[in-house]
Amino acid sequence: MYNYNAAFPASLLVAMIWGGQKHTHMVNVLLAFTLSACLVGIIFYLWELKHSKTLKIDADMDSVIKHLQQISDGVVLCLPNHWDDLVAYKTNKKVLARGERIWI
Repeated sequence: MYNYNAAFPASLLVAMIWGGQKHTHMVNVLLAFTLSACLVGIIFYLWELKHSKTLKIDADMDSVIKHLQQISDGVVLCLPNHWDDLVAYKTNKKVLARGERIWI
């Protein structure tokens, strides 16, 4: 979910509708429903983010990072790709990230 892509157009819509224009009660109901749906989506996204198992460092990942810290210098390839920033930061090694750049 890319909430930041929808926030600006949604706020423009709210400003245009509630910005002093005369409208019926139905427009208020539709707008309240839309805003409620957006808030539920954002809350669900944040809940999923908090409970995501792929964003947490478990004991196995910690042992891999300790092993990488002990080996000689070289380039590390991270699979899956979402670990490349963490490995580069924690190990201070060069990490081949998504095949396009090397983090130093």
